[in-house]
Amino acid sequence: MAEEQTTEAIVTAVAEQISITQAQPDFAEKQKIIAELAKLYPQTFFIDTKQRKPLMIGIFHQLIAVMPEMTKKRLRAALKFYCNHFDYLTALSRETHRIDLSGEPIEEISPKDKKSIKRRLNSTKATEKNTKTHKSTELSDTNMAERETLTLKRKPTPATTEDKSSPVKTTATGDTVKASAKSAKITLVLDTASISRIVSEGKKQVQLVVQVGEMKFTAELNSKSYRKALATIDELGADNCNAILQGSMPKFGVLEGVGLVVQPKKAKEEIQHDVS
Repeated sequence: MAEEQTTEAIVTAVAEQISITQAQPDFAEKQKIIAELAKLYPQTFFIDTKQRKPLMIGIFHQLIAVMPEMTKKRLRAALKFYCNHFDYLTALSRETHRIDLSGEPIEEISPKDKKSIKRRLNSTKATEKNTKTHKSTELSDTNMAERETLTLKRKPTPATTEDKSSPVKTTATGDTVKASAKSAKITLVLDTASISRIVSEGKKQVQLVVQVGEMKFTAELNSKSYRKALATIDELGADNCNAILQGSMPKFGVLEGVGLVVQPKKAKEEIQHDVS
């Protein structure tokens, strides 16, 4: 019976496009802390950015009190990263109350805060409108300095996945310069029709296996996000939407802190208008 449940929890898909971006040195650590918070407080913290809700003021001090092993610097950086995401800011502009560690509404969001957040959102939209490298709001986790991506179409070559870590020869002298990264940020544009369908009710997570040419990527995906993605695909039609999977890759082929979002195939300006 256990084997049947494991098999049932595996979702497969094929990616039409893959982008690998060198992550900031502390990106993987922030994602790891967020994943830990989501595990400890599943009603309050969410890996899936679309599910995020406004957090109560002072939640940082409550977390420090119950997580003594966590340094203030690391937790503060992770919370800042979490709360600066476009989807979190959008939720803050729409919701009426902030939530506590149990996920319960605890304090009303002031009109002053809402006004400030809306100005910030409008500023973000204006910036993204003039930035060709942004494909969706889901890709705004990190700053624009790390947006040098390498895109593969259908048949990737082995060299593509090594460019970020292999030696780079300088043009001026020919000397070899070496560098290392703790992880990479990866974006997979899935073939929506290829996403297999399983019964995921009653399961917290499902294992997602994505094939890209000769490469294979695996990730633990929130089952609620999986069902929500399928529902959106059914609503829009497989040919009318894109399914985007994004996460950090500390080890090749293994994705962590993943999020899955389905978006309609339409102009970026229209997508931005939907959340304004």
